[in-house]
Amino acid sequence: MIRKLTICAILLAAFAPLTMADTELELEKAKNDYELAEKNLKKAKSEWKECKKYKEAALNDAIQGLEKDVAVLEAKRDAVDKGLKSLRDTIAMNHAKIAAKQQELAELQAYEAQLEANKESVMLRKAEAVEAKLGKPFSQINLNELNSAAAQLAPYKNKPEIGAILTKINNAIRTKQDFDQKTQTMYKSQANAKAGADYLQAMARNNNLSPEQQKECAELADGMKEYPAAVKGFQGIIKGVNLVRNKAAEFPNDVMVSNLKSQVFDSDRGKAYVVPINKIPYLKAKYEEYKRWALSSPKTQTPDIEAIEKEINTMKITE
Repeated sequence: MIRKLTICAILLAAFAPLTMADTELELEKAKNDYELAEKNLKKAKSEWKECKKYKEAALNDAIQGLEKDVAVLEAKRDAVDKGLKSLRDTIAMNHAKIAAKQQELAELQAYEAQLEANKESVMLRKAEAVEAKLGKPFSQINLNELNSAAAQLAPYKNKPEIGAILTKINNAIRTKQDFDQKTQTMYKSQANAKAGADYLQAMARNNNLSPEQQKECAELADGMKEYPAAVKGFQGIIKGVNLVRNKAAEFPNDVMVSNLKSQVFDSDRGKAYVVPINKIPYLKAKYEEYKRWALSSPKTQTPDIEAIEKEINTMKITE
């Protein structure tokens, strides 16, 4: 209790000196402080509102920018979706086209297989047709036709039936080439004729040849024995024709033909000359061509007739 009384006495002593003037000053100061604080508060509120306005404007700009970005992205998304749909449609359409092409390809392959089978059948028939001619006499065999057939059949050589016939055709080509080479040179001289006759006799005994070919070779070999007489006779006819042509040069064509017929071709000597010629097919063909010319238009000698005369007159005979 004593302690509380003491504190009160001290407080009273502290405030005792204050006067009314001091109180008013303090009030004025407090008022000023309050007005300043009020002013500062208004200023702060104004600045806060301004700041809020700017922030709201900036935020609105940002929001608008984002909204634009969103719109752009949505447009892009829509374009991508549209593109994807178009792409899916295209893919689906292409799949359909591919399926159709695959079906078409399958049909074409089936058709091609059928066509190949038909072609193989045609080639087999062609091969059989050519095979049927291989046994004909060599004079009736066309080497160009055999080479052409062999070239056409070559792609089918692995087919058993066609391959077997193709082998026969190739063998026939080699035999025909050898035959032509040996026989084409045997008419140049008597020595060649002898060598050709020996070759033909050997061919006549070749069991790989057909009977027709063996017979042809045998007949040719026999005919080549007449080579000297046939050449002499042909050369004699050429000489006789030119003698008549020179003597009757001023005569009409029909008169010259008549003289050639009576003095050369129908004469006993002329008939004798032609006997050995007819035994050699090559010389016989040349003689018949020469005779046709002589008995039709002998006043004009053609290059072919000149070639026949030159060939026959250069054939060498051993006396």
